Amino acid sequence: MQQEPNSSRSFFQSKAFWAGSLLWVFVLIVAGVIFTAKPRTGNDPAANLEPEDPPPRQITLTTGKDGSTQIVSPDANPNAPWDEDGIADFAFIDTEGKTVTKADLLGKPWICCFVFTHCALTCPTVTNSMREMQDRLKNHDFRLVTITVDPVRDTPEVLKEYGKSRGADFSRWSFLGGDQRDIYKLIQGSFKMPVKEVLGDKREQGFEFIHSNNVMLVDENGVVRGKFDATKGPAMAALRRELEKMAKPLRPATEPPKSE
Repeated sequence: MQQEPNSSRSFFQSKAFWAGSLLWVFVLIVAGVIFTAKPRTGNDPAANLEPEDPPPRQITLTTGKDGSTQIVSPDANPNAPWDEDGIADFAFIDTEGKTVTKADLLGKPWICCFVFTHCALTCPTVTNSMREMQDRLKNHDFRLVTITVDPVRDTPEVLKEYGKSRGADFSRWSFLGGDQRDIYKLIQGSFKMPVKEVLGDKREQGFEFIHSNNVMLVDENGVVRGKFDATKGPAMAALRRELEKMAKPLRPATEPPKSE
């Protein structure tokens, strides 16, 4: 009996099969080279290893302690914008007509806010937050300072009545006024806070001044250590915790000796 030729074996041994196989191997090699050369993107974790161009360096302008415009280094810490050598010196007038300077506040921490007595918006809230800090930390040695942004109308007499109506302890809490230009220079230059008088058609009663609601924390050396939004409870709680760490406890009054 004659055996039939094996057609499958003949095909795999043919020149056409081997030529096609070599062609496919070449195609796969080329495809692999193209794939590995293509930049990896998307969710590929290795894509994060690719070098990136550094972000462009930006120049930041800020107001110096003397009120002039200064260039801030791109490497400066944006979370600590206040000067390490402390705020600029000042000379303002308190409710008794006495001059108060930076030197008078050195030696103990203090908190400072900016308001005006005719304010129809947030100033009462800011002052109430200061009053609460005064009362809750009455056994800690620190000072409170309120600086008016409307010194023309907020005379020493006006500020004194304002402080009385808010329950201020004037032995610890100073209300200061003075030349408006000097006040604005200190607020903008040293505290790095906005302040502006509204003029022209946009001026409305009770809204004549734009200023910050922040209470500024200043250490015993006159260096600003932080800002805290006086209209928000959690921020004021954080300020209280900082003051409790910075301010020394006041010594309790000595009890009279007991009679035998």
